[in-house]
Parts: sequence; structure tokens; C-alpha cells
Amino acid sequence: MATCWLLLLLWAFLWPAASAVPCHPDDLHALRGFAGDLSGGGVLLRTAWSGASCCSWEGVGCDSASGRVTVLRLPSHGLTGPIPGASLAGLVWLEELFLGSNSFVGALPDALFGLARLRKLSLASNELTGQVSSRLGELTHLILLDLSTNHFFGRLPDVFDDLTSLEHLAAHSNGFSGFLPPSLSSLSSLRELNLRNNTLSGPIARVSFSGMPLLASADFSTNYLTGWLPNSLAGCGELKSLNLANNTLVGTIPSWIEEHSMNNQIP
Repeated sequence: MATCWLLLLLWAFLWPAASAVPCHPDDLHALRGFAGDLSGGGVLLRTAWSGASCCSWEGVGCDSASGRVTVLRLPSHGLTGPIPGASLAGLVWLEELFLGSNSFVGALPDALFGLARLRKLSLASNELTGQVSSRLGELTHLILLDLSTNHFFGRLPDVFDDLTSLEHLAAHSNGFSGFLPPSLSSLSSLRELNLRNNTLSGPIARVSFSGMPLLASADFSTNYLTGWLPNSLAGCGELKSLNLANNTLVGTIPSWIEEHSMNNQIP
């Protein structure tokens, strides 16, 4: 019995050392470069990110087996300047990148689209601008993409047939224009779609909603969309919220709207 207690005490003593994840040197170098390229809150970040144990740094998460950085969450840190793409490119295992509610400026760095493992990307509420590259389609593992409340313009790239794992897509409150990309019809895993407050135009029926059986929330309000409400929306059995206000749609209200309203509380 005494031997068992001794073993337990020894394990408790060794456990913190055993569970500590060393920081991969490539990721350590990349994170230091990322913080070094930022102004504003980047000064505080460089102070907070001291030492070489980057897996314990604020906003950083690592894979427990390899020590590779998989998560970078730095929302509302007062970070300013262009997104340091060259430094981010060194985080080759990165799966989650949350940089929302900062003051990043400029276009999306091309290196961002080389992060092939990304599953969640949120850049909402910054000052980013420019057109979104068709290289977005290379991020084939994305389940969440949030580009909302920035200054992006031009067409949404028609690459969503490569992003079929997407569950949440938000690009509202930008300057996106042109027709809805038909490849939106391929988002079979999509649950939330928010494209409100842009200057999107053309027939809403360019998108076949029958390819989105899990869609629960869709917001196209405050655009310039035209035409009849597509019958394919009737096949979205999970639909609970649909906002089409402030467009130039025509025609009668289809009967399935009333059915969905009773079953799913569509306002």
C-alpha cells in the first residue's frame, strides 16, 4: 500500500513536466515574426509572448503530441497593420485563426491561402480591403469562414464547390457586388449563410438551395437581388430564419413560406 502511495505521489510530481508541450522551433520563429510585424497592440503582444514556450502563450494552442501550433486566437487585441502573411505561412499546422475585432488593414495576404489545414477562419470587424482571391478555394477543410464587416469589394469568388465542408459562411457588411456565385449551391453542410448589406445583384435563383439541406439561417437583406423567390428554398427543412428585406424581389409569397413559418418560427 505504501508503495502505491509513493508511486502516486511520484506521478503527481512528474505530471506537469510530462504534460508540458514543447514549442516547435519553426512555429516559435513564425509567431515571433507575426508579433514583430504588428503595431498597436502588437507591442503588448510581444511583451506577453516571452520565453520559448509558445504553447503556453496567450491565444496560442498546440497539438499535444507534436507541439505544433494549431490555434491562434487573438480577437480584440488592438492589433494594427497588414496581416503578416509571411509569418503566418510558417504555421503549417494551423487549423483555427481568429483575428476579428482588431484594426488590420490591406488585402488578404496570398500566403494565407497556403494554410491547407485551416478549419476555422474569422477576420470579422477589421479594416481589410481588396478583392478576395479565387485561391480561397484551396482551403478545402474550412467549416467556418467569417469575412464580415470589412471593406472587401468585387465579386465573391465562385469557388464554393471546393469548400463543401463549410457550415458557417458570413461575408455581410462589405462591398461585395455582382451576381451570387452558383457554386454556393454545392454547400451541402451549410447551416448559416449571411450575405446581408452588400451590393449583390441579379437573380437570387442563381443559387439552388436544394443543395443545402441543413440550412437553418439565411440573410440576403439590403442587396439588389432580383426575381422570384426560388422554389428550391422549400426543400430546406431546417430553415428557421430567412431575411430577404431591402431587395427588388417580385412575385407572390409562395405557400411553403407559411408552412415553414408554422413549423420553424420564421419571422
